[in-house]
Amino acid sequence: MSSILDSASLRAAAVLLLSTALAGCEAPRRSSPVVERSSATSVAADSLLTAANALYDDGEYQSAAVLLRRAIERAAADGDSVTLARSLTKSGLAEYHLGNYSTAGSNLRAGLTLKERLGMKKELFTSYNALGLLAYTSGRYGDASEYFQRARAAADSVKDQWSAAKAVGNLGLVHTDIGRFADAQREYEFLFDAALSYHDTIPAGNALANLGMLSIRAGNSAGALQYLNRARALYASQNHPAGDEMVLGQLGSAYSDLGELQRALAYMDSARKIARTHGMRREEVEDLEIFAELYGDAGDHKTALKYLNQARAIADSVGLEARPGDIARAQARELAREGQYETALAHAREAASIHRKLSAPLGELEDRLLFAEIAQHLGHTADANAQLRLASQIATRLDLAVASEQLAIGSARVADIRGDATRVLRALPAELTFAHLGFAIAGEAAALRARAFARLGQWPEAINAGKGAIASLSRVRQRIGEGALRSAYVSDNSGVYADLVVALLHLGRTDEAFEIADEARGKALLEHLNSIEQSTRAASRDLVEADELLRRIAFLTQRLRLADTVPNPERTTSVKKDLLDLAARLDEARTEYESRINAVARLDPRGAAVIGARRADAREIQEVLRSDEMIVEYFVSANRLFIFAATRDTVVAQTRPIPIDDLANRVRLVSQQSAASRSIGEGMRARRALYDLLIAPIDSLSEATRALRLIVIPHSALTYLPFAALVDASGRNLIERRTILTLQSASALPFIRRTATFGDKSFSIFAPFPDELSGTLAEARLVKAEVTGPKGYIGHRATERRLRSALEREGNVHIASHAILNQSNPMFSHVELAPGRGSQPSDDGQLDVHELLRMHVKADLIYLSGCETGVGAAWSNSFRRNQDYATLSQALLFAGAQNVIATLWRIDDAGGSVFAQRFYRALRNHDVIDALAIAQRQMLLDARYAAPRYWAGYTASGSGLWSRVSQTPARVTVQ
Repeated sequence: MSSILDSASLRAAAVLLLSTALAGCEAPRRSSPVVERSSATSVAADSLLTAANALYDDGEYQSAAVLLRRAIERAAADGDSVTLARSLTKSGLAEYHLGNYSTAGSNLRAGLTLKERLGMKKELFTSYNALGLLAYTSGRYGDASEYFQRARAAADSVKDQWSAAKAVGNLGLVHTDIGRFADAQREYEFLFDAALSYHDTIPAGNALANLGMLSIRAGNSAGALQYLNRARALYASQNHPAGDEMVLGQLGSAYSDLGELQRALAYMDSARKIARTHGMRREEVEDLEIFAELYGDAGDHKTALKYLNQARAIADSVGLEARPGDIARAQARELAREGQYETALAHAREAASIHRKLSAPLGELEDRLLFAEIAQHLGHTADANAQLRLASQIATRLDLAVASEQLAIGSARVADIRGDATRVLRALPAELTFAHLGFAIAGEAAALRARAFARLGQWPEAINAGKGAIASLSRVRQRIGEGALRSAYVSDNSGVYADLVVALLHLGRTDEAFEIADEARGKALLEHLNSIEQSTRAASRDLVEADELLRRIAFLTQRLRLADTVPNPERTTSVKKDLLDLAARLDEARTEYESRINAVARLDPRGAAVIGARRADAREIQEVLRSDEMIVEYFVSANRLFIFAATRDTVVAQTRPIPIDDLANRVRLVSQQSAASRSIGEGMRARRALYDLLIAPIDSLSEATRALRLIVIPHSALTYLPFAALVDASGRNLIERRTILTLQSASALPFIRRTATFGDKSFSIFAPFPDELSGTLAEARLVKAEVTGPKGYIGHRATERRLRSALEREGNVHIASHAILNQSNPMFSHVELAPGRGSQPSDDGQLDVHELLRMHVKADLIYLSGCETGVGAAWSNSFRRNQDYATLSQALLFAGAQNVIATLWRIDDAGGSVFAQRFYRALRNHDVIDALAIAQRQMLLDARYAAPRYWAGYTASGSGLWSRVSQTPARVTVQ
């Protein structure tokens, strides 16, 4: 199973830190109850308990636990039953904080028994409440609910309204975890109001923190911030480390969801430091595991393993019961992702052994299935079969739906690795829906079935299963706010699309294959639209709300899975009702998500197409092509390259066998040589080789003779390739023979061209840093000389507010400035401008990608004369995830821009000025892509600027059109 579920549970458990205080476990200390004491009162036991209480209040749980053990011994020896009862209760709470749940439970129950025997009615609330917290932490929601209700009744019986309110607040924790969000909201708000009336700061902070947690789980991480920041301020005023640690961790989770890596990691690191300082070892382990998950899902498995190793060392040193088993499984998963199967196998074996000793069958089931999968990768079929048999025995013994689903998908994965299509289909009958494991696993199951059918040559069945897989996977998006943006759900989902493309092509359904290949890309901005907190665009709001629903669905699916782990004989009526309610809530959320996505396509079909939320069919795309245009769409899978060529009349496809890493390395070489070398000939051989791979197959088509314009749809590493500089057999660059327009997806073209408007040709020119970037001043002057009615904004006048105004009115905008690509968080990539005089966020001198998504851009043409404005920030990886990255140009197109000129690398200052001048001169009488091609050809003929570094990095995206009247393309011949 995905580690996301594990870490979500970790952070949920972290919330419980503060719940001890929220529960009112300090009530006896606040107003010492008057109870009849044993005649054998021990001053020493009282003193030890008092000292332990002080340490506990300061978050020094380890030291408090030591003193409490001594207090228990002394009180027992002296026959001081009252102090013994209190010491046992406090010891149970301290051990709970330290993660020693077995000891905590024994002490809490012993303390409760004594209190009931001694008639300590005013202190029963504390014991019931603490036992409720322990049950909740262990996932025993029925028991937790019963204990919290008993706690409330105990408080009511002694007219302790404040403690009763705390029990209500704790009941909100249970309702949060079983998906009864509305009930939880009311209960937390009830606690907060009560805390204010009793002037009790820490419980007020806890209520706010839990409201923040609830907002995160409901998918509204932006809304959670106000609660969490208020809670943090209250904790700071009371020096409450347990609460501060918890709320910092929640802030980390919120900023992770919002896509802010640095802030997320900073908050998590602060939480970890507090946990380490105050001996909160369980919390420190949880924080380290969350760090590991974040890095692992971002593809940095080495860093993930580093944090897991640290977590394991701490868990082992303090005996945190089940944690070492979970950590060992996470280590096995990360090692397997790194290809270190032998070491991974050892960790999987260890995890299974730990969970077996702890009688944790569901954990052991996951371990056994992972063990089998890793063993099969190593070719150890007998070992894999042995593990599957053990897993089957566990699943049979549990008799749970979730266990059966895990066994089915695990068995199918192993069969798929060994290429046994029949066993895959046997493990995954069509009627198995994976209701307890969610969309992702349902999609994976459909993909495995599709591949199995293809191996058996059952192509129609493969197509149907493949479409089902894509339908499921399109509903799922990774919740990693830090790290690279992703074009689809997980690392190898391009393989699901590739399998369907192969099946369609096998049956000659080329148009459909083209549509599926196009659907596999273009979702980068869609993945992170949750960065928009308040959007004025209706479609954007729907996308934001759809994203929130997806996160709510993921959480509800997890809770349903966990709730279903209670064996049937042990299920109470209330547990069964909770399960039914949870399932109903999940169905409701899924239905609402579908309606939101459909609403996007209705409200803003153009924007939805640009970001991959709406698909156009092949005929719709072909209808907007001119007679001299051809779409060339590339789709990269693990071991092959698909090339689609579409004209007004035909769609044809070709495939080329090439490993994705080989292709990425070739593209990297050409891009680096083209960007760095001042020599015309350097890198010629590599550029020629890529021409033969990517363009020569098109040249052989009869339709190619008319194709003076290529509309290139790159994928994966090809996003970074300067197509203009590819060289044919005669030594001519591609741009000398054809013009080139680049788009993220073919589906965007019909919507961009159909909504094209042509306003006036006024120009706004921005150069905010003429001293720092001296070439930009010269560029601005040259551009002004070539265009009509220019307005120049130089230096401090080139503010963000003025740029926003220029973008949101018809006309054209030239920006000569820095473009900063945020590698860890591309939604915060931005264009740098002069800051305004006020303190408005919308005039701070940084126009971010996420801000662009909220704007109504009306400009016909936007020229970004900055470094790497046309690509994302992924070049450091090997594109194993087939990622398409959010770019400034794509964001501008989504916001409404007609055309965008951008660059793949930093252009030489002098060359950039000359290029801009030649482009605008050509634009007087030509469309955008023709003007771009003319400028590139003119640079080629100029000895000073003939090297690709001066001209090959420029790209045009959008409609490619600029004037009301269709212009004659630049005269070139195709040979």
